[in-house]
Amino acid sequence: MIHLLAERRHAAFASGEIEAMVTADLSLHQAIVTAAHNTLLLSMYENLVDAISSTIRTNVTETPARPGASAHDLEHDHDPLIEALAARDPEAAMSAIVDSYSLYLTSGISEGVQ
Repeated sequence: MIHLLAERRHAAFASGEIEAMVTADLSLHQAIVTAAHNTLLLSMYENLVDAISSTIRTNVTETPARPGASAHDLEHDHDPLIEALAARDPEAAMSAIVDSYSLYLTSGISEGVQ
């Protein structure tokens, strides 16, 4: 299921349609959170879905973590995590998550988080 959602996300990003990208990315995130079988994480995600959707929309329209990058450049960002989950490799999954978030955290710090 996660691979199918990842393929849909790739297609949405390739299309360049903002709402399709947001919807596909949100669906993939939901599946990843659900696959974790962590009720606390799932509850937090469900309560933050509007904020997450807004953040995804910002990321695909402004790509703040990568100045000069386009939404198309973000198309394969989740691939390392998807592969780690498929391989049932928690260490690789955590590494993929840390690598992904470090881009956004570093960008926020360098721009001066307010």
